[in-house]
Amino acid sequence: MLHVEGYGSAYTYMKGLFRRMAISVAPIMALAGTVLAVDRYVLDIPPFIMVGDSDVFVRVTPLKEGGVDPAPHSVKFVGLPKGVRLETLAGSPAGDVGGITSFRLVLDPALTDRRIFIRVQKTGEAKISGAGFVNVEKTVARFVLTPLGMSAPRVGVPFRFQVMAQDEDGATVKSFRGTVDVRAALGEVQPTVMAKEDFVDGVAQADFVFSSSDGLVANRLTVTAQTLYPGQSARAVGTVDLWVLPAEKSP
Repeated sequence: MLHVEGYGSAYTYMKGLFRRMAISVAPIMALAGTVLAVDRYVLDIPPFIMVGDSDVFVRVTPLKEGGVDPAPHSVKFVGLPKGVRLETLAGSPAGDVGGITSFRLVLDPALTDRRIFIRVQKTGEAKISGAGFVNVEKTVARFVLTPLGMSAPRVGVPFRFQVMAQDEDGATVKSFRGTVDVRAALGEVQPTVMAKEDFVDGVAQADFVFSSSDGLVANRLTVTAQTLYPGQSARAVGTVDLWVLPAEKSP
């Protein structure tokens, strides 16, 4: 039988060699099997929100070493002022995330305009957190319509107007993203609806076309918010009085 100095038989030698190899790679295998835990959160929050708006969302992204952590775990939002809450899309209290997760931000109608600090942290580990802030605006109370053309609008010809959403104090409601109905006191006007996507920072521009007018006619253009927001007794309205020229006669 083969003998190796200090080990006896070749079998005993090889057995000891494999044992030392197993011991040396054990830490590497353990590291490879380690699951890295979330180390921070990133919050995606709109810069402005309007009191009464129900379509405001906060997106929470859990990260571990720069990558998105898909593992489900519990979180909580801390330090929210009275009248502010976050809930799941199903309406239950916010509490769990699994990868990128969105929550609905709900504001009490009586809340005043202010800046709100939002902080989320992992349940039981306060040091693992993320934060952001949002500016709360008063609810839209009226619209201001401004003709942008150099002359009066003419029947059948697009004429551009600016529509600005304002609160009760006359400040622009930058977060307004609502659908607005459009009508003329005399005849018809197109389009009859302005989409919420038309508004950017509370201001929209649109080309309106008036119809059916015999001669120079005094008219009134009116825009009305489709939504009656919580705390309001009437929808926000805006009007502008103007003269509408008749259509040009064909030669």
